[in-house]
Amino acid sequence: MRSAAIGYVLVSLLSACSSRALLAVDLRTDLVPEIEMTTVRTRLLVDGMEVATDSARVEAGDTYATGARVAELTDLPAGAVATLETEVLGPDGSEVARQLTVVSLRSAANAVTVLITRDCAGVTCDDPGVGACLGARCVDPECSAEDAACPAEAECTADADCAAPGACASAACVSGSCFAFPGECAVEEYCDPDSGCRVRPGAEPLCTVADPDVVALWDFDEGGLVDRVSGAAMIPSPSAADFVFDVGAERCGEGLRFPDVGDPRLRIPADPRYALAEGSLDFWFRFPADEGADKALITRDHEGASPPGQLSVQLTLDRALFVRIQNEAGGHVRCSAVGVAPDVWHHVGVNWGPGGFEAWLDGAVVDEAGEARVLDPDAGERLIPCGSGVNEAGLDGAGAELDWWVGINNGYSPAGTADRQIAPFLGGALDHLRLSRVRRDFSVFR
Repeated sequence: MRSAAIGYVLVSLLSACSSRALLAVDLRTDLVPEIEMTTVRTRLLVDGMEVATDSARVEAGDTYATGARVAELTDLPAGAVATLETEVLGPDGSEVARQLTVVSLRSAANAVTVLITRDCAGVTCDDPGVGACLGARCVDPECSAEDAACPAEAECTADADCAAPGACASAACVSGSCFAFPGECAVEEYCDPDSGCRVRPGAEPLCTVADPDVVALWDFDEGGLVDRVSGAAMIPSPSAADFVFDVGAERCGEGLRFPDVGDPRLRIPADPRYALAEGSLDFWFRFPADEGADKALITRDHEGASPPGQLSVQLTLDRALFVRIQNEAGGHVRCSAVGVAPDVWHHVGVNWGPGGFEAWLDGAVVDEAGEARVLDPDAGERLIPCGSGVNEAGLDGAGAELDWWVGINNGYSPAGTADRQIAPFLGGALDHLRLSRVRRDFSVFR
């Protein structure tokens, strides 16, 4: 939407006359930098012809409330009367506000301060002669609040004329227009003059909550192993005291860290609620650089039979993500590229059922061709083909009768036992393990 905001002009004569001129443009606005505006574009026209343009990225640290430089236009015709068009763009690239300002290039070096207030955002001023905005009204671009020729255009004459903004801002009358000066907010918040302090985009928790489609959610907050949906707890081994609750994934509260030695593991007893023909599993994980790969993350598997509904998620010897699901037709595998980075949090998502079997890593579907190099306790290294191929395997087969194991691979244990577990997740960490009855778009976890 085209919008207009008047530029209240302060033109300074900075040096002696010349045949060519320069125009420095400052912007003063109470729009919130990086939240409501990200780019400022300027265009200068003389007799309707474009003579100069510029574009500037909005920086959070710049003081737009008192004025910040957004353009320096050079090689302009000295002595000309020009129209300056200033366009403010939002984060999605759309226009937030546009204003017109009449500028006289009286000397070699000129400066103009353009004022755009938030009440002019979204105001369309396309009619001839009223292409600027003042107090949410369209006015003549040659008007200013101090201009005796059009005093009725002023929105205010004193601070008391302006309505109080949000709790974190203060109102002021600036050049005849009401202006909201932002105040202080907490870290990771910004001052919205309309609604007060708000969480800055990107600072919201990235982690999951127990929405109506969640079957189970272990968030590990407050030192707990309890499912937030059912109240059922994971069973730790050797004991809960062997695990550490410390800083979890980014903005996710606490996470669960596995010990560096032994065979630490967590068991989730089989539950009919987990027999999902369609659904998804997702969680965060991190592993240390000084530990070997081939680390089990989550398995619902056993040796000697291949019932539908088995699932394994692990890291291969080459640090690739490896996800395997079993149905009547056999095992189906999805792999990422090798070399998943250590010492940083990664997000894993798995979808199954109608729509196909998918594996996600850090916001992108993974389906690398080739072979995954994994550890077999009998044969040593083993190569398992990775690849696509449409299938609708689910977790509702006989495999649903098996327990889930977290941080250990139970796939080589005889049915109904935990006698041959391998690939412990030593020194690794997990956070926000969620099981859902619906497929999910995991691109939001980039």
